[in-house]
Amino acid sequence: MECLDRTIVQVDVSVNGIPTAVKIANSGYKVIFATTSDYIVSQLKEYRPSLHRVPKPIFTKLLLEGMLTVTTDLENALTSSKTVLVTSHALGSEEETKNVMNLFKQMAPYIMPNSLIIYGGLAPPGTMEEIIDVLDKHSRLNVEKEINITLITPLDAQAEACIICSPNSEAANLTKKLVSVFIPSDMIKLYNRFREAEVANLLLVARRAITKALSSYALLMFKQMGVVIENVLNLSGCKAATAIEDDPLSEMVINYLVSEERRLPQRLTFMRNVIRMRKLLLEAIATGLKREIKSALKKNKDLRIACVFERESDKELMNIILPKKGVKVHFYSVDEIESKVNAGVGRIIPFSANLIILAAQPQSISEQMVRRLEEEAKLINLGGIVSI
Repeated sequence: MECLDRTIVQVDVSVNGIPTAVKIANSGYKVIFATTSDYIVSQLKEYRPSLHRVPKPIFTKLLLEGMLTVTTDLENALTSSKTVLVTSHALGSEEETKNVMNLFKQMAPYIMPNSLIIYGGLAPPGTMEEIIDVLDKHSRLNVEKEINITLITPLDAQAEACIICSPNSEAANLTKKLVSVFIPSDMIKLYNRFREAEVANLLLVARRAITKALSSYALLMFKQMGVVIENVLNLSGCKAATAIEDDPLSEMVINYLVSEERRLPQRLTFMRNVIRMRKLLLEAIATGLKREIKSALKKNKDLRIACVFERESDKELMNIILPKKGVKVHFYSVDEIESKVNAGVGRIIPFSANLIILAAQPQSISEQMVRRLEEEAKLINLGGIVSI
């Protein structure tokens, strides 16, 4: 295999790979998104800012120009390109790993000779060895000689580096060429042993969540000692402990590391302590928010709160934080509100809210939406909130 196809076949059985597909298509490659689910087909075609992570005009342009298409015909998709990216994660449970192996089993008969197969999912150590075994059993090809297999740090991971791993240096460099159009070259590391790269990817994703939990917990501790936190933040570059932006991948890795820690014969508890720290941070966020609500209640006996959330887990957390009595609370998804903003609806919150709480990642909401929310009521923007 000497060069990359300009068409990339991306295979995924969840909505998690959709932002990656959009990112690759927006960088100039034609992407055929192949899935076994009609639901995922509908999700890819129906614009949602929190899922697609690009402005609607860009997404619409990609669809109209055929740069981004979706199909459930796995056989035809795989025969249309020799560059295949698989983005389903094999982390979380034995069932997740089994689903990924079944996916490669389905793909194996249709993979063309000299294809570049890139696996961009989070996986426990040993997964790549299992994938090669599956391809060996179910493909008509000689895997060692006719299929170029590469592991890459998930392209939706918020990590400081991108690892590209393959025993075949040509495959690794072709993969680097693909991702270097949207990842700076100095962030890309090449490696040749799968198991070590799998562990490194887990640490890359976990590092961000662990570091933030530790530094934010320390800030809370020193704040109680009377230290001027604003000065500490300026000197250290840490962020204030009012919100932590977490993502589903870091949640997945943290939970995996906690489960692995329990299997060790030694009584190690570091990861479980990280979970406890994050719970304390959630309580700190709740304290500040409850203070705001208490202040608003003093000014207005009839307090009506609208909570705009991105993830169901954020909605559940807000239900824990918000008072059970004395206020009326209505929940709305980011996508629901964003669609009203785009449609030019007069009032985007259907009932008169005194206070609006926005719990969503910054990249999932438009500036126009934030302005409209600010016009309709007092807005508390939590950013991404801690998931536990």
